[in-house]
Amino acid sequence: MLGRWRRTALAVGAAAALVTTSGAAYGAPAAGPRAAVAAAEPGSAGMLAYTFGVGSRGQTRIATVWTDGSHRQVITKRGNAYGPVWSPDGSTLAYSTLRGVGLMTATGGGQHLVVPGGRSPSWAPDGRRLAFACDEGLCVVDLVTGQRTVVVPTTADWPAVDSSTWSPDGSSLAFTRISADGDDYTSDTQLWTVHADGSGLAAVPGTSPEGIDPLWSPDGTWLMYTEHYGGRGGEYSGDVFLVHPDGTARTPVLTLDGSDAGSSWSPDGSRVVVSSVADLYPTMDGIWTLRPDGTDRQLVVREGWGAQWRPAFTAPLPGTTAARAASGPRLAYVAMTDTGFDLFTARPDGADVRRLTTRGRITSPAWSPDHRMIAFVARNRRGAHALWTIRADGSGAKRRTDVGFQPPQLAWAPGGGVLAYGDGPRLCTYTLASRTRECRRISDNDVDTVSHPSFAPSGRRLVFSLTDNTDVSRLVVTGTHGGPVRRLTQGKGGSALDPSWSPRGDRIAFTLAAGGQFDRRRQTAVLTIRPDGTHPTTLFATPGLDDAPAWSPDGRRVVVRSDGPPAADGTAQPGVWVVDASGRHEWLAVPGRGVAYADW
Repeated sequence: MLGRWRRTALAVGAAAALVTTSGAAYGAPAAGPRAAVAAAEPGSAGMLAYTFGVGSRGQTRIATVWTDGSHRQVITKRGNAYGPVWSPDGSTLAYSTLRGVGLMTATGGGQHLVVPGGRSPSWAPDGRRLAFACDEGLCVVDLVTGQRTVVVPTTADWPAVDSSTWSPDGSSLAFTRISADGDDYTSDTQLWTVHADGSGLAAVPGTSPEGIDPLWSPDGTWLMYTEHYGGRGGEYSGDVFLVHPDGTARTPVLTLDGSDAGSSWSPDGSRVVVSSVADLYPTMDGIWTLRPDGTDRQLVVREGWGAQWRPAFTAPLPGTTAARAASGPRLAYVAMTDTGFDLFTARPDGADVRRLTTRGRITSPAWSPDHRMIAFVARNRRGAHALWTIRADGSGAKRRTDVGFQPPQLAWAPGGGVLAYGDGPRLCTYTLASRTRECRRISDNDVDTVSHPSFAPSGRRLVFSLTDNTDVSRLVVTGTHGGPVRRLTQGKGGSALDPSWSPRGDRIAFTLAAGGQFDRRRQTAVLTIRPDGTHPTTLFATPGLDDAPAWSPDGRRVVVRSDGPPAADGTAQPGVWVVDASGRHEWLAVPGRGVAYADW
């Protein structure tokens, strides 16, 4: 991370994309049950989350990238999000906004505010608590109970606190304290340590007046930190050092010309991440990894700052631990793998997992009506998306047509020869046999967006979400070949997303999302509604995220992506859930936060 003043300056002026990987061809032999895949180790590479600036107004976004520089993906699309920090299990990112501290999944989904007014979060090793800088000083919040504690209060001599880091055993914190000393242009800073209960407060000798952003090593023996100087004329510089928590053995890591800042350790402690903001030295600008002794410096990406190395993460691929067995057609879903996000199928009980693709960059799977083929969207290295199909056994992958630079959701017509998708304000269909595409404008407003179409069983009508320029989405029904456009929902209770028409034709399942992207009151639930817009009924609602419903082929069950009902200890149970059409008898079919885009 950079110091408070640097981060704030870059953020002044100011939601779900997937972390995907590259590949020009798709398709892999079907595989039987397999162990979970370690997503953080493709060869010797890991994953970083970092902040970068956009535009001329100081706006910021968060992106992820592999440490070899490949697989970059922007995971926040609006607002000013910065300072991402991985949870200990690598499943969740905490980050700062101008409104406070937010949380989101590793793919950028489920963004919501958890600490209004907070900044510079850091995770406790238990994954339950966050330390953050607050107006009162250094604070800690329990994410389960919501209890907030001031660990170190501000004083007249030390009126502010910035970034913090937990010791690996969770017993202590190191943090940046901002002094009242300084001048109108700069503030003196120093590293301090304190026990988690607020006792044992002590300064780290030798880190004043420019020490900021401490980072505890995985073995607990070192603090990496940055000595940052901001000058009267706007110039700045920074060097990176190691020091024991008691202030001894201060050792330089990087002291080159320009401004460098340490931001993370690799999970095994063998490498560190630094960012170089070198306006006068453009060849050194960017994010780098190197050994803690300063050798073997390797460029990751020529942009950004505050990169955080993702902890070792096991891809949440299902085993045979589902709560209930279920026969019938297989589920298709996208899950995190060693190459990004790939396409899988599994039985409805989560067993017999088969991986169909191996090169990542997969979204939006959709089964053909006869369950012999899956359509999906894949992204190439230039960021463009294309529609592909693949047989259920993983063979015969075929690229069909370009679909633009935003990944659309797909819907098969009941006859199996046509796919529908949204393209901005247009509703498009692609006919496989003739390889022709037809689009018609649904809205005269170019900023409106058609998404997630779903056919009625007769094939004569389509339901989809239409999002307007205020970011409110409504369910809309129209004829497949034209005709009037009719709203089913009015947007008063929130946005209606992800519609899925029941094979029986009597209900439409959809996601109801209340609140804004960074609104801490934001909640989602899965509802059903009649095709005439009447009798909305809650189908599945948990304290966390619930979205993306899809019906089973017989219309008796619905698959939902969800944080799940809390377990006995209060923790979430994220993954793909199955629930009866009545809203009862739910079970977790595919566990894990890294699972997305399920279809049945």
